[in-house]
Amino acid sequence: MLSPPCQSTRGSKFLISGVGMYALTQGRIYTGHEILDDHALVVANGLIDRVCPMAELPPGIEQRSLNGAILSPGFIDVQLNGCGGVQFNDTAEAVSVETLEIMQKANEKSGCTSFLPTLITTSDDLMKQGIRVMREYLDKHPHQALGLHLEGPWLNLVKKRHP
Repeated sequence: MLSPPCQSTRGSKFLISGVGMYALTQGRIYTGHEILDDHALVVANGLIDRVCPMAELPPGIEQRSLNGAILSPGFIDVQLNGCGGVQFNDTAEAVSVETLEIMQKANEKSGCTSFLPTLITTSDDLMKQGIRVMREYLDKHPHQALGLHLEGPWLNLVKKRHP
């Protein structure tokens, strides 16, 4: 399948560090549907703007070489109780912004760019704390966590399976 020229992703929410406009070049781009060589990923104002053949890059755009590295979408973990030696469960001390920051750093090492922290069945107070902590974390880190996964009977007392 041939890629259309300069596939625009304007309006996407893929945040990439850096300001202005530049192109990531000299890498293999995995789109999820195909592998593109001799293409570039253009970033404008911190967001992915488009993917296009090298020959169609805007004149004079700054180019940042990937030196042959692979450029691909990050993984998303949709149910994560813990990682990096910590758990986002069980105690008030564990349900914290610091725990979420440790989990994010551990995830990045394996290509996981976003995650959905999961709070297992617990007390109402700890569930409410988890929601407060998640809001605080998202204020500081709006692009890492995708929300909060709440498990258990707290959501539906009729269907509960725990005391």
